[in-house]
Amino acid sequence: MSTVPQIVSRRPSSRLLLAGSWLITLVIVVPVLAGCGGSPAQGAPPTATTSTTQVLITVPDVIAMKGDVAAETLKEAGLTRKPNYTDADGEESVMKASNWSVTAQDPAAGTQVPADQAITLTVNHDSAKAAASARASAAAEASASAAAAEQARQEAARAAEQTQQQTQQPVQTEPDQTQEQSDGSSETYYANCADAWAAGAAPLHRGDPGYRAGLDRDDDGIACEWKQEQPEQDSSQEQSGGGSSGTFYRNCAEARAAGAAPIYRGEPGYREKLDRDNDGIACEWK
Repeated sequence: MSTVPQIVSRRPSSRLLLAGSWLITLVIVVPVLAGCGGSPAQGAPPTATTSTTQVLITVPDVIAMKGDVAAETLKEAGLTRKPNYTDADGEESVMKASNWSVTAQDPAAGTQVPADQAITLTVNHDSAKAAASARASAAAEASASAAAAEQARQEAARAAEQTQQQTQQPVQTEPDQTQEQSDGSSETYYANCADAWAAGAAPLHRGDPGYRAGLDRDDDGIACEWKQEQPEQDSSQEQSGGGSSGTFYRNCAEARAAGAAPIYRGEPGYREKLDRDNDGIACEWK
């Protein structure tokens, strides 16, 4: 009996075929997808890009300008839009820009803005400005007048105070030689009482040649009186050497107040101290 050989089929299975087909698909599709999302292939012309640079304009200073002049200045600076006007008081509409003056601006001068940005100008009507200026001028004048009045009041007060001080504490200044000579003779002058005594002219009465206030120290109208060389006696001795021992005047003011002046030697109240020129008459009326 003969053996029939078996033929074994070597055709690949369906699973292997399916896996191979998927592998081939991946090998083909992946590079294609990578090429679509990646950078352009070498040698391809670059794509042109357009960039726009915005031009900025420096805002000029237009404060204190008339409204129309300010608008023209902004236009010359390169700003294309007309400015917005705002009344400073918020009560009126700006009809004619030339009648208004700019008091503020937004944005401020020196700010860089796009050429198409509108500038806001705060304006004030010229009539209101004139009225405000008049009020300010009147206020300034009133303040100046008040200040001048206050200064005059203070000066008057200082002058009154100085006068009062001079009255309470008089300052006697030595008159110059010309003024002193005018009290007596302009041709006769004694530097001191010693010269007057040496010349035999003492005592000098007011109006006599050589008399001057500088020599009349007690201002009684008699300069360079002869003084007693011996010490003055006390009041009891003076009273006994004079008039009545019961009458005594400390000075000529008391004697005049009592109606006793002048007092002659021997009369009640006479004493040599009151008789400065030693002529026998004390407390003469000058």
